[in-house]
Amino acid sequence: MKKFKRLLAVVLASTLMSSSFGYLGTTTVYAEEAVAVEDRTGLEEMTEIVVDDSETVVVSDEKYSHADVTSSAYTEYTNDYFYNQLTTTEKSFYNKMFMACQKLLTSSADAYYSSGNYYTDFVSYSGLTCDNAVRVASIMKYNNPQFYFINANYATTVSGDNFALGVYSEFGTGTTRSNATNKLFSVVESYLAKVNAQSSTYAKQRMAHDLICVNTVYDDSLNASANQGVYSVFVNGLSVCAGYSEAFAMLCNAAGIQTVSVTSYAHEWNLILLNGNWYYVDCTWDDGNGEVYDKLYLDCGSNTVFSQDSNGYHTPESDVWTGIYPEVSLTDYIVSGSELSGYVAPTNTSTTTTPTVASQVMYRLYNPNSGEHFYTADSNEKKYLDAIGWNYEGTAWTAPVSSGSPVYRMYNPNAGDHHYTTNAAERDMLRNAGWNYEGIGWYSADSQTTPLYRLYNPNAIAGAHHYTTNAAEKDMLASIGWRYEGLAWYGL
Repeated sequence: MKKFKRLLAVVLASTLMSSSFGYLGTTTVYAEEAVAVEDRTGLEEMTEIVVDDSETVVVSDEKYSHADVTSSAYTEYTNDYFYNQLTTTEKSFYNKMFMACQKLLTSSADAYYSSGNYYTDFVSYSGLTCDNAVRVASIMKYNNPQFYFINANYATTVSGDNFALGVYSEFGTGTTRSNATNKLFSVVESYLAKVNAQSSTYAKQRMAHDLICVNTVYDDSLNASANQGVYSVFVNGLSVCAGYSEAFAMLCNAAGIQTVSVTSYAHEWNLILLNGNWYYVDCTWDDGNGEVYDKLYLDCGSNTVFSQDSNGYHTPESDVWTGIYPEVSLTDYIVSGSELSGYVAPTNTSTTTTPTVASQVMYRLYNPNSGEHFYTADSNEKKYLDAIGWNYEGTAWTAPVSSGSPVYRMYNPNAGDHHYTTNAAERDMLRNAGWNYEGIGWYSADSQTTPLYRLYNPNAIAGAHHYTTNAAEKDMLASIGWRYEGLAWYGL
């Protein structure tokens, strides 16, 4: 059963009270390690973020037909297999959710921003339960790989049947996303040219499989950014099961071979229709990290899959796929000699390189009692604070694991407030004034890719400083009395 996590996103509070804690964890260094095939998963569970009623949420009430969907650009990368099995009400919600994603794919509009997270436009799921809306949105998400910018978050509102899908922060702004779209589809078209050059259906889907395996490295560390979508495969060359599966479906559907992506509680793979029968394909488990790759999970039947998968990673998630999952062949696909006539296996043609800078996600939390926003790279510290009443607001930015510019973390035991600075003189001045120096919290990116803005609230005791990558949030705070103090540091 899928477990949907729930978080609460809130806006900055104006009433501030004092609160403190004494936890300081250690920074985790992320590095790629060899991962056994049976442990190669990486599907992130769908996580709910509830948007507070104090925020302005614009809900699109426009109705769309399936013709609106199928006539849209980039629909050659998907198919209607699961859509056709939905109820009328589910199809209506699917259409609205699809068009909200399509808007971001085909325009330079900024994604909706709320408390550190980006989303699609909100749409109504009236007539469905929230759990059913999540199910339909999940089916749509997994089987529309062209929406590479969608992450594993979704948002609802405290009041009303309103729903939005989360967007990766690196694709939140329209200009950045438009550039990413052009870059992605340039690579996709180059792969498709090789796929479509093959003489048989079997050879086409095998070329798609082999291209993905030889040009992608399985990496479940934080080096593999945006890894729940195909951008991580085609552009970054680092991904997990979600990226592999959706990249394979994207190429096969565009080549006219009906292919779907399905999930278990932790894994995502493909089912492909060949000569009237459905078969399993799992590029993730066939990948040899750009060197040697296997064909064990290419066009195989249930008997083969479950003789190898002792953990049940290929058992379909009942909450999502019950009643619509295809009947899969028990036996493997039998390849005739003519189907591979002239086939030449591809070599690594990727122009991407594994990032040399190890990275880590920075978490943003909010204390509703004190008004303080807190930032940490330590997932254990994040979990601890979440458990004692802090509100987790999502990923704030991505930081390098190390650099030449440390960010010092300070704590005021009298006010219950944290402060962060790259300035050693400011650090020492605060220490002399009674602040506790808690060490290096993280590092600023030497590449100076993503600026972090620093603002100051002259009326606050705790939470007096705020840090954000979002220019709109910076401008909003400045407009209500916060003082903009310039750039604090940089993220990746």
